[in-house]
Amino acid sequence: MVKKEVEVLVPGIKDINLIEIGAEPWKYETPIYAVGNKLISVYCENILYFMTDEAEALKTELKKYGLLPPAADQYSPNPALNHATRLKMLELGAKWSVTRYHGEIIVNYYTKEDGAFIARGEKWV
Repeated sequence: MVKKEVEVLVPGIKDINLIEIGAEPWKYETPIYAVGNKLISVYCENILYFMTDEAEALKTELKKYGLLPPAADQYSPNPALNHATRLKMLELGAKWSVTRYHGEIIVNYYTKEDGAFIARGEKWV
């Protein structure tokens, strides 16, 4: 039985332009990489997730946002579910994770056997 709020350090990539860097690129807050003809920066942010293996706990958590749990056909494959989130879900034995990211409610379903799936709040409301 898992019902837990956890923080996961999630990596991201940001496009950088020369104006943003200025004359002192070494002072930029994260490393800058040249990929092809563009500049990117790789950063990490802490994302708060609610993780559970119980359908009732998922229902209770989503009720806070005025949502019901998504139906099976409202999930789509999510090969982009980041590795840190997958590992934390496996560690806790959670099947679902819920997060509010940039104002959007996201539900992830993940097991080693089934793979990763995602449902976004506006898609099933």
